[in-house]
Order: sequence, then C-alpha cells, then structure tokens
Amino acid sequence: MKNIYQRTKHLIAQPFPENSTLLEEFKSSVLIGLFIFLFLFLFKPFGLETAGAKALEYAFYFGLATTVVSLFYEVLLAYILRIDRQSHHWTFGKWLISVLFLIILIAMANYSILAMIYDGFDFSAYRFLRIAYSTFLVGIFPIFFIGFIKLNHSLRKHENLARNYNISKEESDHIWNIGSSENGSLDIPVNNFLYAEAMQNYIALNFIDDGMHRKELIRQTMKELESTIPVKSIQRCHRSFIVNKNHISSITGNAQGLKLEINNKEDSVPVSRSYIDKFK
Repeated sequence: MKNIYQRTKHLIAQPFPENSTLLEEFKSSVLIGLFIFLFLFLFKPFGLETAGAKALEYAFYFGLATTVVSLFYEVLLAYILRIDRQSHHWTFGKWLISVLFLIILIAMANYSILAMIYDGFDFSAYRFLRIAYSTFLVGIFPIFFIGFIKLNHSLRKHENLARNYNISKEESDHIWNIGSSENGSLDIPVNNFLYAEAMQNYIALNFIDDGMHRKELIRQTMKELESTIPVKSIQRCHRSFIVNKNHISSITGNAQGLKLEINNKEDSVPVSRSYIDKFK
C-alpha cells in the first residue's frame, strides 16, 4: 500500500508536457471531441438510445461542444489567466485539476444542449449534477489515458535523448559586449559567461569575474540579447534562458524537455521542447 502511495505521489509530481502551440491544442481538442462523438453514437449511453434517428445529430452536438469548450478553456488558461504551463511547476497533478474544471465547463455546455433539444426540459440542480456526473464518466477516462500516455512517451523520449546527447564545446577568445546594464556596458569574455535568465523586465547575466561568480542585471529582452550572441557555444534553450554550452556539466531529461546542470548554478536550466532541435 505504501509503495502504491509513493508511486502515485511521484506520478502526480511529474512535470507535465503541455502543448506548446494553439495548433497542437486544437488537434488534441478535435481528437477528444471525435472520441466523445463516436462513443455516444456507437454505445448510446445515458438514454441516447431513445433519440432514434436523431442519435447521430445529438452525438455530433456533444462532440462539437467538447471541442469548442476545450479550445475556449485553452485560450482562457494561456491568454487570459496567463498560467505558465511550460515550467517544471506545471505537474501531472495540476493538469488533472485543470481537467476537472474543463469537465465542469463541458457539463455546462451539455446541459445547455439538452435544454435546446428537449422540449419541457427540467431545469434543476439535481439534473445538472446528473449531467456533470455522466460527463465525468465519459470524459475522464479518455482524457486521463491520453495524458498518461503523453507523459510517459515524452519522458522516455527525453530521457533517451539526454543519454545520447553530445554537447560540442568550443573555446573562444571573443569578448561579448553587452549594453544597457545598471553599471553601463559590459564586456564579458565568452569563456567566462555561464548563463542568462529572464527576470520580469530584466535579464540576469551570470559569469565568472576574477574567479568569482558574478551577476549583473541588464534591461533588455531575451530576443534582443540573443541577437547579439557572438559564438555558437552560447545558445538560447528556453524562453527564459540562454546558456554557455562550455559550462554544462551534465544533461538529464523529463517530460517537458531536457535539464542542464550548469557550473556555479544550484538549480538546473530547462531546455524546452521547442528549442531541443536547435540546441545542438
């Protein structure tokens, strides 16, 4: 029993590989909506068998509602609430909680559809709870299954990639001139640069100066800083990080991408999925 609890706890704490683009989310939403449509039409649960020739039409409505609500929910999380689901803080457990809220929204849509297609529909809290329960039974298993498969596939893929990843290291005598710091412009020897991290409206530059770890803040965007990179050994690996590959001590993988251990940094630096192919 204790072993099952530990495994469940470990699974819930795993970083979850959320879709990185709206197009990927659209594909997932369509697949889930298609599953709901086929399931309802083929098995006709929850009294749908009494619809007769209308069963196909009603199954289509419910499948379409699932797709539309899923897309709306994605826009809500990503562009209105601006929840960061690309960081390691977005776990499988948090994803499951978000799925429960999604199911509630889908249940509300289903409730509205039933009110439109049935004359004399009985509006009540009890009826809504029954619809929510039915929606949960139909939706939770395919969504959970898809999420679990996605998590494990992405985890194994990135773990294998990390084991076979070869980082080319190139020493350089270049000096990286960076302006707009609080102390004026900075001239950092490329070999001394460790990593840069976005911090709200600033970027924290981390480098070695006279044998000591030094941090300087500059007021630039990551895109602006990236455009001034003088050598290939320094690369963008995440929307919030630029690293010097010469200072990478080890590479591991998780479901969201790769993790880099950098000299003089306690926490690992992520390589997001969208940057893996570029980070060679």
